[in-house]
Amino acid sequence: MPESHGRLRGGVQATSWNAGFTGTVTVTNTGATAWSAWRLTLRFTAGQQIRQGWSGRFSQSART
Repeated sequence: MPESHGRLRGGVQATSWNAGFTGTVTVTNTGATAWSAWRLTLRFTAGQQIRQGWSGRFSQSART
């Protein structure tokens, strides 16, 4: 589902796998200036969580 905010464009591709899913998240800077810091927030349904990832820092917090 591509989405654009200002000069960033993003998309998510998910594929069912085993008891969960694999996903690819792409964020593209469409502007002329590099971003020194940014954050991506993912919202999951109850019980889903990130267990593994590459090329990034990951954290998770619960919300009620």
